[in-house]
Amino acid sequence: TDPGRGDCRVLRVDSRALATEAGNARAANFVVLGAYVGVTDVAPPERIAAAIGDEFEGDKARFVPTNVAAFEAGYECGRSERVTT
Repeated sequence: TDPGRGDCRVLRVDSRALATEAGNARAANFVVLGAYVGVTDVAPPERIAAAIGDEFEGDKARFVPTNVAAFEAGYECGRSERVTT
């Protein structure tokens, strides 16, 4: 949906499908985060991926690979839509 404003952009990302391809449909939030980072260049993607690894420790460490893969898939979508000036 067009926000009707000139100061923002809409980036459509099929986050559920990309998260499923990454190995976990529940990682759609990481796809969206990746898309945001990719399009805005707000932070280095390596730092975000490392932070995901830091956040999931112990029994939850098994989710790190799919969450990082989901983030990376979203990042690539966002990066492909980045406007360079």
